[in-house]
Amino acid sequence: MTPRLKSVLFPRHSSFAKTGGSVEAFFIPIYNTIYRFFKLALEIGIFHSIFSEMFRLLDARLLIAFLLGTAIIPVHDAHAQKNRTHSAVSSDFVDNTQMGTASWYGGRDIGRLTASGERYHRMDITAAHRRLPFNTLVLVTNLKNGKAVVVRINDRGPYAKGRIIDLSFEAAKSIGLLECGIAKVCLEILDPAEIQEFISAS
Repeated sequence: MTPRLKSVLFPRHSSFAKTGGSVEAFFIPIYNTIYRFFKLALEIGIFHSIFSEMFRLLDARLLIAFLLGTAIIPVHDAHAQKNRTHSAVSSDFVDNTQMGTASWYGGRDIGRLTASGERYHRMDITAAHRRLPFNTLVLVTNLKNGKAVVVRINDRGPYAKGRIIDLSFEAAKSIGLLECGIAKVCLEILDPAEIQEFISAS
């Protein structure tokens, strides 16, 4: 044991020194035995073979865990997102339809960023819904006059109690919503593929 290591392990004024050196006398043989063992093991290469095999197995397990993790996590996230979207829609819609009160917004909202990142333009046929995914196409029918319009969801809202959708100025105008401000409507989620087939057929 070097004098420096001895002074660190057994300070002169520590409680070890007050025992008359019995503690120091107990630890020194243990230290020497451990030191000789490690020195011999390093000389004959025991640690090299043990640790190289251990790290080889560890690297293989880490690689397998990494590959499995990168494969499983995105799949799990995709299923979770799909379930969240499905539950969000199904909680409000029955057979892809929802009944409730519609309103419209504009004025000071012109030019502001919507929740989807697009700018609000009063002449766009768009709408805000609290839960439907962005770019969902919805058929909005005014139950009072029977007029209908297809809108694209690009914003979040409305936040007024009892309302289910906020229409842009132009969308509200097309179903006669501007004068009364609010109206009872029926929302129906449309399948873009079916719309494309209808357009192609016509």
